[in-house]
Amino acid sequence: QRVNVHFGEAVFDEPMFRARGEHKKFFEFAPTRALLALPCRRFQKVAAGKGVKVEILNDSQLRKLGYGGTLAVGQGSASKPRLLHISYVPKNGAKKSTGRKSRKSSRLAFVGKGITFDTGGLALKPAQGMEAMKSDMSGAAAVCAALLAIAELKIPVSVDAWAPLAENMVSDTATRPSDIITIYGGKTVEVLNPDAEGRLVLADGLVRATEVAKKAGGLDLIVDVATLTGAQVVALGTRTSAVMTNNEEYCQRFLDLCEETGEKFWPMPLPGLFAPREVTLGAPTIRSARPSPLTSPNPATE
Repeated sequence: QRVNVHFGEAVFDEPMFRARGEHKKFFEFAPTRALLALPCRRFQKVAAGKGVKVEILNDSQLRKLGYGGTLAVGQGSASKPRLLHISYVPKNGAKKSTGRKSRKSSRLAFVGKGITFDTGGLALKPAQGMEAMKSDMSGAAAVCAALLAIAELKIPVSVDAWAPLAENMVSDTATRPSDIITIYGGKTVEVLNPDAEGRLVLADGLVRATEVAKKAGGLDLIVDVATLTGAQVVALGTRTSAVMTNNEEYCQRFLDLCEETGEKFWPMPLPGLFAPREVTLGAPTIRSARPSPLTSPNPATE
C-alpha cells in the first residue's frame, strides 16, 4: 500500500523534536556545502548508537546496480549522486497481534526526494526564487529524520528509509530532453522535461524499497515524501501540503493525526486515468510529464 505525502511541518515530543532539528539543519547549509557526501556523513554520524544500520551507495555502485533515474538527474553535476539507506528493526523480536495469531512487527518503507539543489537542469528555472531550491532535498531529510525518531522511541515497527540524492545542474553532461534512461528495475523512461526530475529519483527508491521489503516478507505501507510539484502550489497554496494515495484507510488515519499535530494536508484525487501508460511506438515504456500551460513560470516542475 502506498501513501504519498508532499512535505509539511510538524511539532513533536522530545525525540521527534530532535529529529525535526536534524531535518532543519540541512536548510542551513549553503548549496556549495550541501554536496552529496555531506548529508550522508551527517546522518551516518547522528545515527551512531541509535540501533540503526546505514548504507551509502556511491555513483559507481549506483551505475553497477542500475539506478538510472538517480544517475540521470545527477549526471550534470560535479558532485556525484548517492543513495542513502537507513534501516531500523526493533529488538526482542517485536510482534504484531492479529487476533489469535501474531506475526512479526509491521514493516514500513519511507522514500524521500533528495535533490540537494535543483536548477531545473536544461529546463532552467527562473533566477527569482531559485535560492529556495536548496530545500528540494527536504523529503529525503524528513524520512531519514523520522526513522531516527522511531528508533530513539523504540517503536515496535520495522522501517527502511531510502534517500536518493542528486544535484540537478546545467552542464554539457546534463540529461537532455528526449534522452531515454533505464530506471532501477529495468523500465525505460523518455525524459521530456529535465525539471521533472523528482519522479526519476523516487522511481529508483520506490522500486528498490519494494524489492528489499518483498525479500523480508512484504510491506504494510510505503510512504514517499517530496517537494513536488509546482502544480500543487497552484492548487493549494504555500501553507497546505497534498496527499495522494491508493489506501483510503491509512490516508484517513494520517489526516486525523495531522489534525492533532496542527499540520495542514489535503487529499488530492488519484483516478485511474493518471495510471502510467505504455508507449507502443518507440523505445520507452514510460514518458515523463511534458510541461503544462497550467503552471507557471516553469510548468510541470519539481
